[in-house]
Formats: sequence, C-alpha cells, structure tokens
Amino acid sequence: MFKKITPDNVMMYAMKHYNNPQGTLVQPSIQLQNLKTKTWKIAYLQNDTAIDTSRQQIISKRHIALGKDKHRVETILLQAKPTINNQWPTQSLASLYFDKLYQLQDNKQQPCRYFIIDPRGQVVLCYPQDIAPKAIDQDLRKLLKNSRIG
Repeated sequence: MFKKITPDNVMMYAMKHYNNPQGTLVQPSIQLQNLKTKTWKIAYLQNDTAIDTSRQQIISKRHIALGKDKHRVETILLQAKPTINNQWPTQSLASLYFDKLYQLQDNKQQPCRYFIIDPRGQVVLCYPQDIAPKAIDQDLRKLLKNSRIG
C-alpha cells in the first residue's frame, strides 16, 4: 500500500515540488556506479575532442558561487573516450551510459549537456548546452539545502 521511502524517493519528491526548477528531472533515474563519491557533481557531457574553454571556465566556477557549500560540489567532464583536459577532472563512461546521457532532452526538447549528479552517482537533473550558469546554481542550492548526503 505504501511506497518504500528511500533517499531517491525523497529527492524526487523534493524536486517535483520545488517551484520552478531550472533543470529537467531525469526520470527514470540513471545510476552511474563509477561516480559514487562523497560530493555532488556538476558534470558536462563532451562528445568530441574540441573543448569550449570559455564555457568550461564559467561552469567550473559554479561550485565557488555556492559559498559555504562549495566543499560539497565538484565539477567533472564526462567523456566516452578519455582525452587530455587540464581544467576539469575527467571521467570516462561506458558507452551504454554515455549514450543514455547523450540522448536525454530537457523539457523544451533540447539535448542535455550539463547534469547534476548526487554523491551516490544518480543523475538528478539535466540542462541544455546554453543554460545560464546561475540556473544550475539555483537548483544545486535547493538540492544541497534539502540533502543530508554529500
């Protein structure tokens, strides 16, 4: 009769009832086993070897804008094949997971390229390429405020 209460259910409930989230809630959830750490992640999905350094610099400063919670967040680059990148920590994904993320679209049917990933490796929200960095901040602050993990 009652649904089992899990951290995933609580997070999904919080995001569904959060007024005007900027990102799109990822449902069904995608679990990235190799990204389980103690921190939340702002991740950029990169398909090619061309790196937009100006965009990376803006996004990599997002965790600084979080103030007292900045130690709870890191910025990473997700790739199908590892390449050299000095600005962000890089994580290679199995092609199955990379393809799943690459095919995700936001509420306006734009492809998602930025993601918020919780400390358990669950992809929570996704954002299009041209999202304003402050939009990611708003959602991340809400998640950090309501989360006891990370």
